[in-house]
This record gives sequence, structure tokens and C-alpha cells, in this order.
Amino acid sequence: MDSEIEDTSLTPPIPPEIKDQLLPDPALSVSQLLQYQLPQGPPNEQTSVETYLTNLPVNVTSLNVIKSIPIPSKLITTKLERHSRLASSTSIRCTHIHSPSAPEKRVPTWVITYWIEAGQILCLKKKWLDAESSLQKRRTHKKRTKETAGLISCIYEKLSSIQWSGNMHGFSASSVSRSGYLTGN
Repeated sequence: MDSEIEDTSLTPPIPPEIKDQLLPDPALSVSQLLQYQLPQGPPNEQTSVETYLTNLPVNVTSLNVIKSIPIPSKLITTKLERHSRLASSTSIRCTHIHSPSAPEKRVPTWVITYWIEAGQILCLKKKWLDAESSLQKRRTHKKRTKETAGLISCIYEKLSSIQWSGNMHGFSASSVSRSGYLTGN
């Protein structure tokens, strides 16, 4: 039951030797982040957290397969992160993608940490995609001037050189907020 949720995270960290293979490098530019493939979440998820936790052995260890598994909703990953049974579980069932005709996928418990981090990056990526879409609309707007076109080209150049994570000189805001400068939000 979900009532066994504690207030602290019990998720094991992603093993350092594979973290760089799963998540984008923080030094990548915004443009490179927009090209980086991260798994998306399932469209309709109505699964109890209890069904994810198991003591059955892990049967999926391939990083390519793990990267291809859709991320459960933020609600589910947050509940999994704090669930009292997590520490005693040996694997996580991917019940959010299970099909009766396919074998059950069970991943290491650190995959919850990966899902949480990838979900946060996906939210950030969406904001940058929205900013890029806004720029694209301004680029093709029939009333744009040569000056506007030049400014937009300059912004695209900058997006290929500034990092998607961390702080940037001249901005007090995080990179999440910086995308708002391009959309007007």
C-alpha cells in the first residue's frame, strides 16, 4: 500500500561508471541537449507503487534496454523513491509497460534514481524546446526585420555554445529560467 511511504529517499545512486552512458553530460550545449534522446513517460499510467517492488532477480541489465523503457509518472517515481519496502527489494518491475504477451522486465533499484533524474531533465528539455519553437515562429514571421533575423541567428549560435546545466555568467537565473527569456514566459 502507498501508506508505507516514508519522508526520505531510499533510492540507491546510479553506478558512477554507467551514469554518463544514461544521462546527458552537464557540459553539453542547449542545442546538443535538444538532440539527446531520453525515454518518455507512458501515456496512461494507473499502477500501484506496490506492484513495482519485488524480490525477484533483475532480468534487464542492458543499458540500451533500460534507456528504452518509458519513465513512470513523477507521482509514481516520487512514491517509489520514498517507499519503505524499497531497501529490501532486489529489483523493480516495469509494470507501467508490462504486456501480457511479453516477459516481465525487472531492473536494478538504482533505475528509480535514473528515472527521477531523466524526468527532471525532460522537464528542462521541454522548456528549451518551447523556447526553440518560439524562436522558430519569430524567424518565419512575415513581419520580421533583418535585425530580428540577425538576432535570432545570433541566439541559435549561442544555444550551441552555452551549457544546458549549471550557471551562466551574466544570469542570476538557472538554465530552466533562462529558456523563459526566449519565450516571453
